[in-house]
Amino acid sequence: MTLNFSQSLSLLFDKINENIIKVSDSFSVDSKLKHSKMSDGASCQSGATSNLKDSQIVNYDVIKDLPNHPEKLLIDVREPDELIETGKIPTSINIPSKTLEEKLKLNNEEFFKSFGRPKPTNGTEMIFHCKGGGRAGHAAELAISMGYVNSKSYKGSWLDWSKNEGLN
Repeated sequence: MTLNFSQSLSLLFDKINENIIKVSDSFSVDSKLKHSKMSDGASCQSGATSNLKDSQIVNYDVIKDLPNHPEKLLIDVREPDELIETGKIPTSINIPSKTLEEKLKLNNEEFFKSFGRPKPTNGTEMIFHCKGGGRAGHAAELAISMGYVNSKSYKGSWLDWSKNEGLN
């Protein structure tokens, strides 16, 4: 069977559209938590805190005071390569957003082995941060949906921390 140029082009576009539909169908709510990069390689930093209430959003002063509150847990949801580039906020543990649900489902012993601290209870105050706040908001929402009702997001996240600490 020989196709002319127009027929070939039409088949190509049909194939492309099929693949676009397959890809878009494969995205789920969890895809919001995946670390995304823009075309210039910069991290997605909307700073959005999703549907969280004001009481579920914290600022620099709360984060700065965390060393005085070891019962609270600061979770950095950035990818490990981002931490290498910037460093980390003191007291934070790193659980990349794409593995957050899996890690919060670990049993107590596995969590302790992985992170060197007890697994949070449903009542533990957990504060999430990322680079600009977007992923942190989504992570807090995910944790809340899993029963961690005292989950919060650090608005501004690493960008706010580094500015207040004079790191940039």
